[in-house]
Amino acid sequence: MNRQTPVWIIPRESDTELAIRAEGRTLARLAVVPFHQRVGRATLWMGGVAGVNTDPAAREQGLARRLLTFAVEWMRDQGFDWSGLFGIPNFYTRFGYASALPEYELTIPTARAEAARMCHHVRPLQGNEHERLALLDIYQAVYATATGTVLRDPERWKGFLKGPGWGTIPAVVVAVDRSDRYPHGEKILGYAVYHKYSDGVTVAEISALAYSVYESLLAHFARLGVEKRASTLKFLVPKSHPLTEIARRFGCTWTVRFPADRDGMWRVLNLVPLMRKLAVEFEARLKEAGLFGTHPIPGIAIDTGECGSVSLYAKGDGLAIAPGFRDGLPQVSLDQQTLVQLLLGYRAIDEVLETQGLTASPAAPWLRALFPEVEGVLWWPDRF
Repeated sequence: MNRQTPVWIIPRESDTELAIRAEGRTLARLAVVPFHQRVGRATLWMGGVAGVNTDPAAREQGLARRLLTFAVEWMRDQGFDWSGLFGIPNFYTRFGYASALPEYELTIPTARAEAARMCHHVRPLQGNEHERLALLDIYQAVYATATGTVLRDPERWKGFLKGPGWGTIPAVVVAVDRSDRYPHGEKILGYAVYHKYSDGVTVAEISALAYSVYESLLAHFARLGVEKRASTLKFLVPKSHPLTEIARRFGCTWTVRFPADRDGMWRVLNLVPLMRKLAVEFEARLKEAGLFGTHPIPGIAIDTGECGSVSLYAKGDGLAIAPGFRDGLPQVSLDQQTLVQLLLGYRAIDEVLETQGLTASPAAPWLRALFPEVEGVLWWPDRF
């Protein structure tokens, strides 16, 4: 095949396909799925790379490498701030991606969870427009500043398309308060998405407006666990999740996994626009740390290597972001892979500072304030 065969760009309803074709046949393809993704109070424009595939007869010709290289540049030209994908080992690091998304699992013995109180009626989701909007309202209320979560657009969100794993069929239940005072005779207060056809009970996403609602949903899954003869219930939630707090009463185990060179991998595309969107979150973090406007060091300059450099500094009552190095600011090297790992909670800033010999740097207080410990989570139903 002629290596100069162009890459086709094919806009579709919810994504864009990039494909290498020859003689009327698609040899390699992938899709770029656009998302808005939260980092605290900030929202970033993210290009999700999905469905990377090469025709078996055309493998070992460098087509996937060429397609990924093109995709990174195309996403950069399209103005995406950063990109994420769920990858296999020993491949995507070549294109600047780094493992950045921790994986969580909370397990509760079914027999212990049977003691949970059923304070609300729990029923299957009916799927009408009223319920769709109610679930979006709950999601927004619970995860308005949760790092890693996707901003679900009411115009585009079509509901839950997967459960807790690739190819799993989702089932959804809602916890409701029933009363004649509500327009629909009831109010949805929480929901949960789980694997419909599993022999066990694995919940991909669970959200509610009060602890008592979470407990009702837990009681529901305890009953389901008894029906399925499952010894434990699994919830894919971070440690700070309200359900994890409730589970302590019943006995539980919480684990976190940091996959290396695989699974959730991210990279920076456009450094300065990304940092400018993060300014609202960074400014709040600096103020919470007592640094903003008071520290003798007015800011820092970060060199990411391949993605360039950027300066962050106090300007009046706000935080200014400028490309390049601003005079008078301490400069630090922080490659873009480490940057995304810090933003999504994969690495800890003190470990990074010591590893890179920056513990005594005048920039260290700023870096600690900018990158506190967070729990990045991207719910399974939103994965691409």
